[in-house]
Amino acid sequence: MVRAFRSVGILCLTALALCIGSTASVNGTREFAASYQFANITESGNVVHITITLNLRNNGTVTISDGSAVLLSSQANPSIVGSFGMIKTLSGHELVTQSQNFDIPKSEYQLWQEGRDPSIRFLIEDSNGVLRLEEIDLQRVKLGVGAQK
Repeated sequence: MVRAFRSVGILCLTALALCIGSTASVNGTREFAASYQFANITESGNVVHITITLNLRNNGTVTISDGSAVLLSSQANPSIVGSFGMIKTLSGHELVTQSQNFDIPKSEYQLWQEGRDPSIRFLIEDSNGVLRLEEIDLQRVKLGVGAQK
């Protein structure tokens, strides 16, 4: 009889752990990943004009409403340099592609050329009305052989 209660207890604890894990993902654990590519790069003095194409994926299961990928400066207190278009809805596991032109300082572009990824985050409003910047796992797609900037 004690063995039966112990088995039921273990089963209940396992079920509780699974429920808590499911609740955490339902409550909005968001995971974003993206590949990006540069194009149309021109310099004008200390400014670089560049087109960034972003292939953004919502790896989570929660549908996101009214969010936008934003480009931040790499300063200690970053500011928004610009944003990609507003995404009305982004379902779980959905992929969207967006391209946007940016004017950035030449020093910022040089950091990217040295291997640093641009600081791109996903800006959303949480259920309390607070704006949040979500991390995006970035991977650069480099131009192929014979391709031009």
